[in-house]
Amino acid sequence: MDLSKARVSPLQSISIPRLELLGAVLGLRLAEKIVKALKLETKDVTIWCDSLNVLWWIKNQSRKLKPFVANRVGFIQSKTELKQWRYIPTKTNVADLLTRGTTVKKKLVRINGWIHRFIGNCRFETDFRKKGDIAADEYHESEKEIIAKAQKESFKEEYSKIEKRKPISISSKIISLNPQIDEDGLLRSCSRLQNAHYLPYDVKYPIILPRGHTITKLIVKHYHDEANHVMRTNQLLTKLSKRYWVIRGREEIRDAEAKFNKCKLRRCKPAQQLMAPLPAMRFKKPLRAFARIGIDFAGPCLTMQGCRELNEIVNDLYKDKITNSTADKGIKWHFNAPLGPHLGGVFEIIVKAVKRATTGILEKADITDEELCTAFTGAESSLNSCPLTYQSANIKDNIPLTPNHFLIGQVGRQFAPDSVQSKGYHPKKRWRRVQELLSHTSRGHWPLGRITGVFEDKDGRVRVVKVKIGEKEFIRPITRLCLLEFDN
Repeated sequence: MDLSKARVSPLQSISIPRLELLGAVLGLRLAEKIVKALKLETKDVTIWCDSLNVLWWIKNQSRKLKPFVANRVGFIQSKTELKQWRYIPTKTNVADLLTRGTTVKKKLVRINGWIHRFIGNCRFETDFRKKGDIAADEYHESEKEIIAKAQKESFKEEYSKIEKRKPISISSKIISLNPQIDEDGLLRSCSRLQNAHYLPYDVKYPIILPRGHTITKLIVKHYHDEANHVMRTNQLLTKLSKRYWVIRGREEIRDAEAKFNKCKLRRCKPAQQLMAPLPAMRFKKPLRAFARIGIDFAGPCLTMQGCRELNEIVNDLYKDKITNSTADKGIKWHFNAPLGPHLGGVFEIIVKAVKRATTGILEKADITDEELCTAFTGAESSLNSCPLTYQSANIKDNIPLTPNHFLIGQVGRQFAPDSVQSKGYHPKKRWRRVQELLSHTSRGHWPLGRITGVFEDKDGRVRVVKVKIGEKEFIRPITRLCLLEFDN
């Protein structure tokens, strides 16, 4: 990019497409200046735009548009031809650098690079002066100069003694890093990896950065911006360590994270409060069953009967309608705040348990309605298996009761026996093998395959097999397989 220009949007509210149109007009005027300076013709210029609305306006007749749009489209059509306007996606539009912005570190390094180029060009005649964009070597030289200046400011005494080849003080913060000055004037740490020729130079000799210096903060911010503020402290420190060694790096990164708005938004935690005291109704005299219940859209969760009901769908449900319809029956309602399920207490814990159980069964599977009902049944069985009393660590104590003890009438989760026949297998009795698999694998995640080959070990035993699932073949240990069909 050789030239760019931007304007601040006016205080008057203007739509985004109209602002894009103003940007197109500004770009055309900028192109006219460049063409005039280079002594070219306007028809040889190609103008790129990332707004489809603007391109559509330019392709249409200006008299069909509203005055604001028509005046600017007419100006564009009078200066250029339709074929000169091209579309460019926003992601690849270099002109968006003004709106998206760049890191302060890049600005600082580039500006310093331009200053050095200007100083260098002043020493030579016109034919020998450097032209064009900042080259990679100029960028790196500028960066090294800025870092070296920061090191001289923070480690003034250490830097001076190392230059004079004198030992630094034992109380120095960097004495444990074995600091040395390289040919570029940078203070580097000489690690014990000097003979690791396969490692990059910056990894073996990382640049020492002072804690709390402005340059260090800019470098940390630069790495944070590159990672889109998703890296945690340890991960970002690892990335920094590939080139730099920051004194007390973790504290430096945490200080930076505390100032970044993106980090605050990503890692902020909801407000917490002390747990409220137990409600007074729990300390009153015992009441009859179902005297107090907790309920939400999942149904009565606190106390309920062991039966199934098909509840009708409620289209319109209002708070006043609920209270009025039940007031004559002496029922009092206490409503929790919206989006505050934790205020529901124990019955919301049950709802959370249902969600966890259902999610654990389904995960992200694409299932049918029948499979969804089966998953809910499995979640229901999981909840009804929760003990009603404390589970003792003493083996001599009795097994705690669960709702399933009353609903099923036995210990366990199934009516069918736990053991299945190991002999006399018949294809019609395949369900026995499937039930063996039921307790170990989530429903809907049972890949069935055929064993196409075996690999015998030296002792003649098979521990690895080749399995064909669909059109693909896999090599798996037998510990990952459950045999459903086999020959006697």
